[in-house]
Amino acid sequence: FKPVTNNGKVTTATLTPDGDVLYSQKTNNKYQVMSWNPQRKTTERVLETSEPLDKLDSVTMPVIEKPDMGDKDKPDMGDKDKPDMGDKDKPDMGDKDKTDDKPTRYVYYPSNGNIVKQNANNPNDKEVVELPGARDPIADPKNDAVYFIVGDRNIVKEAPIGNGNREYLLRDTGKISSLVHDPKKNVLVFSNSEKGTIEALDLGSNRRVVIYRGLESPDKLSYNPDTMTLTWFEGPLVKIGNTLRQTPRILGRPGAFKGDEKSVIYHQPTNKVYTVKPDNNLYQYNPDTNTFKPVTNNGKVTTATLTPDGDVLYSQKTNNKYQVMSWNPQRKTTERVLETSEPLDKLDSVTMPVIEKPDMGDKDKPDMGDKDKPDMGDKDKPDMGDKDKPDMGDKDKPDM
Repeated sequence: FKPVTNNGKVTTATLTPDGDVLYSQKTNNKYQVMSWNPQRKTTERVLETSEPLDKLDSVTMPVIEKPDMGDKDKPDMGDKDKPDMGDKDKPDMGDKDKTDDKPTRYVYYPSNGNIVKQNANNPNDKEVVELPGARDPIADPKNDAVYFIVGDRNIVKEAPIGNGNREYLLRDTGKISSLVHDPKKNVLVFSNSEKGTIEALDLGSNRRVVIYRGLESPDKLSYNPDTMTLTWFEGPLVKIGNTLRQTPRILGRPGAFKGDEKSVIYHQPTNKVYTVKPDNNLYQYNPDTNTFKPVTNNGKVTTATLTPDGDVLYSQKTNNKYQVMSWNPQRKTTERVLETSEPLDKLDSVTMPVIEKPDMGDKDKPDMGDKDKPDMGDKDKPDMGDKDKPDMGDKDKPDM
């Protein structure tokens, strides 16, 4: 074992997708998250808080884009086996080998049918990627792609982001009413309001499977990739299910929701429900008492979604600025995480990825049907029975 630190203050550690080591340390009752680069042997502080950090791989961090240093421009850090002893003990590399470039954290979000790429620390540093005719655009920075609906029947991919080259991934029958993306499994999930289905499209194999059929005009689909929980509207009812195709159930009592809510989100681990009502406030819904408790009362909330830890992210408009706020239901605390002048269409498409965990293979990935044959729709399929019950047959059933 070779020491990386020698201060005796490190509490826990995890990895970024680029292979940097994030570790937390306690100093003077403050908890700091430090990023250590094994190649350059450099350390920088990325977060400081007074709250204890239990588990770093649950910390939600924005995309980190590092400058391309090139081999010839990389500073020589000396003995590759020498541990990083902190800034005070680092050798002076001289002006010619130093770089002032620091990692820039970007977030991507949909606005007016376009995608905006914005510096998380500088709202004036942003780029609007125009997507004429697009609905429900979703950025995928990991694969440098954006997915969206064109017209009523087409799902389109543009890659790289902003180059204008469009690839039609799916031409469907009926009306595709909403679209979400599972970045962990690289799967698109979409609802078709005319066919009454919720379906999945595997972007790696282009295989397609019906998750639910026999639904009544499903719309306003949202998805939590950490729990594989789907939430959608069927008229005035809100239903939940998941990509493993358990029988969907109504979220709340009939009559609890009116169908005009701007968003409804469900946190499966805590069984909590949140919704944004037409009065532009965020509410917590108690399914046991069929009551709504206001979280905000400023009348400025536009939409909401959940983080993997169960915090509520919601957007609000204040003085022509759009802010993304994070509310912790346990501590009842709120903090601002983003501000922009661009309208925020749909928060669950805001790309602020968590630190990725190791790929565990395909065992948790939904089975997308026959490996070489895509599902071409329902027109040639026999009636599978009760219209409100999903087809659980072996052919389309995911591998458990």
